[in-house]
Parts: sequence; structure tokens; C-alpha cells
Amino acid sequence: MIITREHFFSPSQINTVENCPYQWKSDRLHHPRITTDMKYANAGSVVHQSIAEFYKVIDQEPTKGTIKGTFKLILDRNWKASGLKGLDSRRDKSMSNFIKFECKRLDTWKQYKPTFVEQRMKVMINGINYHTIVDAYWEKDATIVDWKTGNLNSIGVSERIQGQVMKMVVEAYKKPVERVMFIALKIGLDLTMPATTYGFVEAKVKSIFERDRLNDFPKKRTSLCSWCGYSIRCAMEKRCLWM
Repeated sequence: MIITREHFFSPSQINTVENCPYQWKSDRLHHPRITTDMKYANAGSVVHQSIAEFYKVIDQEPTKGTIKGTFKLILDRNWKASGLKGLDSRRDKSMSNFIKFECKRLDTWKQYKPTFVEQRMKVMINGINYHTIVDAYWEKDATIVDWKTGNLNSIGVSERIQGQVMKMVVEAYKKPVERVMFIALKIGLDLTMPATTYGFVEAKVKSIFERDRLNDFPKKRTSLCSWCGYSIRCAMEKRCLWM
């Protein structure tokens, strides 16, 4: 067995088992892995960092012009400092769609500045430990927002797992949550998670414990294999290279 009841489950861990149990086991056992292309992940980190910085300095009642000017200044500066090359279109789309979302929100939400941003949270629920990072939360609007800089265009199982864990954890801190939104900054979509139960996530975690008990972590081929650091190990495992 490679996990204990004291283990804290994050949305990314649960989703890793959902996508490929073998990858999750390899992570837990610290198997050697190859370095994959991180430029898109790094670009996403710069955008998240810039949004968090923006919320720290923006006024509670800004103008739309202030929103646009402030975020452009911060993202341009952070992007240049990161040394990212060849992704200017992704930067520009993220910038434009974030500004559009903020300007729309300025006119419709009860609270402009979030209650907290990039908040790490841990809690035990029904005997299971969870931890997550909440990108942004607005208490007066009872809303969690998660920024997506990739190709997200609809809510799937992965987003439901992530969204429900965030909702469960924030509610455990006695904060109201009426909606969880995923903002697809690359394509400009505002996606709201459909109603999801505690039992949905809890069943996923219990299945991980059962896999661990049975040592049942099979390989699962998906479109994400080319991005996996264990792809070579996965392909070559159990092959005899000297025959």
C-alpha cells in the first residue's frame, strides 16, 4: 500500500487517477521521469500570478479603464520577466478575455475585489482529507472562480472533480458557495459547474483506496500521454532491451 488514511487528496491527484492510474502510482513512488515541454504550464502560471497581483492593487470600485490599464501593465511586465517566447497570442487572448470578464463583472456582481485569491486550504470531510488551491472567491456573490488558460471549452469530469473539491473545502470553512465558475481565458468562455454532490468526489477517493489495497494501477492510454513524464518508462516497462 502506498497511501494512508492521513493522506490529503487534491483535485489534481484525483484527476490523475481518473486519467491514468499508472501515472498516479509512479508519482507516489517517485519514479524517474523525463522533462516535458513546460512552456504552456509556465504561461499559465504567469497569467495566474498576474491576476493575483492585479487583485492586490486594484481599487474596490475601479473604472473599466483602470481595470484594462492595470492588468495590461502587470501581465506585460511579468510576461517579459518570464522570458516566454512564441506565445504572445496566448498572452493577448488571456489578457483580452480577463479584462472583458472583469468589466462585465464590475456591473453585475455585488462585490468587486475577491475575499481571497490563490488560497491554499485543507480540511477533513467524512473522514477523508482534502487540500486545494482556490484561485479566487467572492463571499458576497458566493462564487468560486478558477482561471483556465488552456483549451477548455466545456465542463467535463475533470472540472467537476476540481470544482466540487473546491466547493466542499470552502463550505467546510463556513463560507457560502452557490456557484463554481471556470473562466476559459484562451477562448473567452464563462463556464459554470453543474450541480454535483459530495458523494461524487467521495466515491472517486474511495476507489483510489480500493485500487491501493489491490495494487490495481493499470496504464491508460489517453490524449495526455505525450505530455506525461513517464511515457518512456510506460512504453518500455517489461520489455527486455538486450534480446
